[in-house]
Amino acid sequence: KTNLFKNLKIQTEENIFFERHCRTHPVLHLDFGSVRGGCFAGVKKHLAVILAVNGAFVEHKYVVKKTDNGTLVWASEKLKNVDINVKTFGKYIDREECTMSDEVDLKYSLKFLSEVLHAYYEEKVFILIDEYDALTMNMVFGKCSNKDDIDLMVEFLKCFMANTLKFNNFVKRSLIFACDRLSGAFSGDSTR
Repeated sequence: KTNLFKNLKIQTEENIFFERHCRTHPVLHLDFGSVRGGCFAGVKKHLAVILAVNGAFVEHKYVVKKTDNGTLVWASEKLKNVDINVKTFGKYIDREECTMSDEVDLKYSLKFLSEVLHAYYEEKVFILIDEYDALTMNMVFGKCSNKDDIDLMVEFLKCFMANTLKFNNFVKRSLIFACDRLSGAFSGDSTR
C-alpha cells in the first residue's frame, strides 16, 4: 500500500476505492505528444515506434521470454493456455518489424496488448492516453500541405481509438487527455 495519500481526505474517505483498484489492474500508457511527421506515412511510422520501442509493448515485455534456441514463448502458464499468438507480440516489440506493420495491425495493436495483459493478470486493463490530439494537430498546424493525409490520419485515429476502447472487452476504464475538444469523437458506451 502506498503512503502517497496517507492522512489525506482521499485516503480516509475513499479507502474502499484504493483497496479495490490500486495495484490490481494492469495499466497501458501512451503519450502521443512526441509523435511527429509531415505526412500520414511518417506519423504512422512514428506511432509504430512509440508502440514498439518507447511504449506499451516493450514496457510489458515481461510476459514473454526467449528459449535457449531464441524462440519467443509466453512467460506465464496463463498465457500458454489461451489462444493468443506469441509471434504477434514479438512483432510489436521488434522495432523494425513494428515500423513495417500495416495500418490494420496498428489499429488493433492495443486491443491485442490489452487482451494479453487481461489473460496475464486476470483483470481488465486501464488505458491512459496523453496528448491524444497531437497526431492530427501536428499535421494540421505543421507542414502537412496534403489534406488527404490529414483525412487519412483522422480516419486512422477513429479506428484506432474505437478498437482500443469501444470494441475492446478487456478494458475496465480509460482516461484520455487532449488539448482539443473530443466531443463527438466517440458515441455511446465507448467512454469507459
